[in-house]
Amino acid sequence: MFTQEATTYRGTHHSVTDACNTPAPINGEIPIMVGRQGERTTFRLAAQYAHELNTTAAFGDLPPKLEALQGHLDDLGRDRADITVAPLAMLVVAPTHEEAEAKLQGLFASRGTDLHTVLGDPALSATATARMVWGDPDAVVARVQELMAVGLDGFVVNVVADPGDTDTVTLAGETLTKAIG
Repeated sequence: MFTQEATTYRGTHHSVTDACNTPAPINGEIPIMVGRQGERTTFRLAAQYAHELNTTAAFGDLPPKLEALQGHLDDLGRDRADITVAPLAMLVVAPTHEEAEAKLQGLFASRGTDLHTVLGDPALSATATARMVWGDPDAVVARVQELMAVGLDGFVVNVVADPGDTDTVTLAGETLTKAIG
């Protein structure tokens, strides 16, 4: 179905006549995305089969994770340029730092905790914000660029926004476009 206009298949349990897949995948294949953070299994499978690795690793763990991925790619003889690596992050962005902090406070409050308590405890803050980028657009751009510099190819985010808050979604898109170029 990926390389022909119509495909007929007759098997033991299933058959299909003149099945079509329009539009066809680019380059005749469906891109495979693998997500998680395990270096031994997930990253090995990603190195072998994936077009994209969407890692859920904490930002501080990215350098050794990317080294582990490279090791698997080297073992398989695959080029690093053949796989796109992007983290899955939580993005809290607003026009000002104060507005972003208020959104972040709301997020933490909805989970039964206080932002200032979390930020005041280095260990708790490191855990609670391990995959979070937040602030005004300038702060977000700086942080995303800092993270990209460790060897990422892109950035995937969940945006903290109220239902129907298209302004925040627009700001997130504009900010990430500026950060990644």
